[in-house]
Amino acid sequence: MAVISTEERRAIQQRLMSLGSPNLALIYGDATGEDASWTLNQPPVVVVVNLIGRLSESTEMAIIVCDALVLMTPNNASNPEITTIADCLRAQSAQAAFNPVQELWIGSEPMVNRGGLRALLSEIAQGYHHGVIYVAGGPMSGRSHSFHLIRHVARNWNIPHHRVDFALEIEARTLLHLYGALQKAYDLVDDDPPTEEGATPGDVASKFAARLRDRLAAVPLVNPKPWLVIDFSEDVPDPAVPEFIRLLCADRDANQFDNCVIFVLGPTAHLESMRGDLLNLQVEDLGPVAQTEIFEAAVVLNQRGQNKLDDATLGARAAQIYDDVTQLPEDAQFPALRRALLELRREVRAP
Repeated sequence: MAVISTEERRAIQQRLMSLGSPNLALIYGDATGEDASWTLNQPPVVVVVNLIGRLSESTEMAIIVCDALVLMTPNNASNPEITTIADCLRAQSAQAAFNPVQELWIGSEPMVNRGGLRALLSEIAQGYHHGVIYVAGGPMSGRSHSFHLIRHVARNWNIPHHRVDFALEIEARTLLHLYGALQKAYDLVDDDPPTEEGATPGDVASKFAARLRDRLAAVPLVNPKPWLVIDFSEDVPDPAVPEFIRLLCADRDANQFDNCVIFVLGPTAHLESMRGDLLNLQVEDLGPVAQTEIFEAAVVLNQRGQNKLDDATLGARAAQIYDDVTQLPEDAQFPALRRALLELRREVRAP
């Protein structure tokens, strides 16, 4: 994947083409760490095309070239643009090296108000054996948005992860859908699933949970354990679904099977039915927006931006966002916060 945009590539290329062969050879050698003597016998365009092709795939090489251009010709009118390119690349490198659990921006998405989930993910990294983690919230609270953080951390730690949601037609939001998707995560096939006929939703849920528990218990342990994310909403009409989730999580909590970590992104109301049966249940209960995380997200965004705000302006902007958001009903706060932070991102031109 290219580390610089087409416009940035063009700006660097124009500057390189303006150099004489000796200076171009110096930059080529510094950036690549190779003998650049061959470049002195080549037309500059050949050397520039070669170097541009390589630095487009290397953040470190692109930063070295940008820094060298500014140092070599300190009075060039395009230095501010070249410096901005290097600063953005440094910010992206710092983001990649940063602890993924603490990331406040994942791609273009703000990730704030997740202190509890961050703490639990950090504990997993430290060796805690959490079996079930429940991220609870009401409608529009951002609980499904938590998957961005879970996936981001899993990818950075090379942890297999699977998400099952109910973004389907209402009539398809069934226990069979959930059961099939969870089996697929482990490449299991059940040619003779339990019957749903002539049984109460509780009986059906119990049969399916017991079948999946037994099959998962027979799956060999792998390290790291896969993360299974069940994104469960209030709009699931099948009454067997929440009961199945409760029973399956209770079996995992009791170590009836031990080859996964289950994350449930679900309604607060359903959480209450889980607490009694899951003695080790870990919970992130999404509450009011935290002012400190809004400010921290704004600071990180500003540091990565090309059009940075001064400290006073940025502080006032973050405070205004907090005041505006917290005056709204709770189910409107997260969407409004996301819009405000994305607008700030556009304004400062952060990557």
